[in-house]
Amino acid sequence: MGSRKGRNLGRINMGKVDEWKASYYCNGSKTWIYGHLVIYTRCIRFIEDKGGTSGLDFRINFEDFFELKKETTSIFFAAITVRLRTDKYWFSSFADRGHVFNTIEHFWKERLFARYVEPQLFVRKYLNAQLAKKKTWP
Repeated sequence: MGSRKGRNLGRINMGKVDEWKASYYCNGSKTWIYGHLVIYTRCIRFIEDKGGTSGLDFRINFEDFFELKKETTSIFFAAITVRLRTDKYWFSSFADRGHVFNTIEHFWKERLFARYVEPQLFVRKYLNAQLAKKKTWP
């Protein structure tokens, strides 16, 4: 897994679920890169903001996740980490880290239990759950 400059996900059969402003910690340059974290039904994708120097654009498939955690250290404030067998990715600068984490966790767990279900079913199930949480009863 590495960076892929200008990689176009184009017509991959994935439903886009949500997108947030985020930052990614690049171990190679020891810097934060600002951009957007996009969640699809089968992966997450980080896209560097336009005007960035590296044009970073990569994805991590849920099937490759080994661990998903909320972590905080003196360097990484309120981060979400995704660990693969050989790599660890740090994402931060979310307006609501808890919401982002819960969304990623939901789709990761769904992929673990039902790998061959249509992507639209995952999106529909997630959106219905979100609507149910927002309803208030008199």
